Amino acid sequence: MVIGPFPVVKLVRLAIRQISEPIARLIKDEARRNPFFRNNICMPPAQVYHWVEVNMKMWGVNLGRPVQVPPLDEATAIDLGAKVLGELFIFAVGALALLHEHIRQLKKEARREKNLELEKVELRNRVAELNFRVEQKNAQLSEISGILVELGEYFF
Repeated sequence: MVIGPFPVVKLVRLAIRQISEPIARLIKDEARRNPFFRNNICMPPAQVYHWVEVNMKMWGVNLGRPVQVPPLDEATAIDLGAKVLGELFIFAVGALALLHEHIRQLKKEARREKNLELEKVELRNRVAELNFRVEQKNAQLSEISGILVELGEYFF
């Protein structure tokens, strides 16, 4: 039995919808209670969304631009505005999570680069120290060779 690839995109889309529904419900309830929130925060995005949607549909069926797009009634605008704001909230949270992860990865990479640079400096210092020791040993060997040559001449 062959199973196709797991539909991750569909699953993520479903999860976003499921998460945004309670947020939309909260926004809708607040819009019904608070006239300022309803008139200035919830309904304008819905009306803009409706205007863009109507213009896109008219353009899609090649009918040209409508002369005037009728505004949505209050209840429909509240529902649509709550959905738009809920999904916008979820999108913003997701974007912030991605931004946070990106910044975290940049910091991690910077730490790794710094550690590599420190390791390089440490290795260079170690090589310089070993070169100094080799020079010392060479000097000692030269001195010992000279002594052996003198001793060889003395005994033979």
